[in-house]
Amino acid sequence: MPYLMIGIDDTDWEGGGCTTYVMYSFVKYLVNDGLIDNVIGLPRLTRLNPYVPFKTRGNASLSIIMHIDSEDKPWIMSNS
Repeated sequence: MPYLMIGIDDTDWEGGGCTTYVMYSFVKYLVNDGLIDNVIGLPRLTRLNPYVPFKTRGNASLSIIMHIDSEDKPWIMSNS
């Protein structure tokens, strides 16, 4: 059973849009598009190296794992 891991990081900017909100918006899109059944578990939080001088305030990334039908087919999200 093939899986796809999607990770999001470094989406902070002066106008807002923290990494957590971007992942929330992405999962909300999956729910609205009917693809939420493909998501395995909850989003995963990964803490990054705290000693990097150019880190963002939260210093973390988020990821989700999705079940996909086939490794041979490209996985493309529709805009329907």
